[in-house]
Amino acid sequence: MKNYIISLLVILTLFLLVYNLSSFVEPEIKDVKKVITEKQIFDK
Repeated sequence: MKNYIISLLVILTLFLLVYNLSSFVEPEIKDVKKVITEKQIFDK
């Protein structure tokens, strides 16, 4: 039973880490996409 709880905690921690990373990285990605689309529009 104890192992089960530990594994749940580990999974939860990993999930939170990934979630925080994605919310941190997402604005960056949006900026890059914006720049790329602006370049495409500018090139036309």
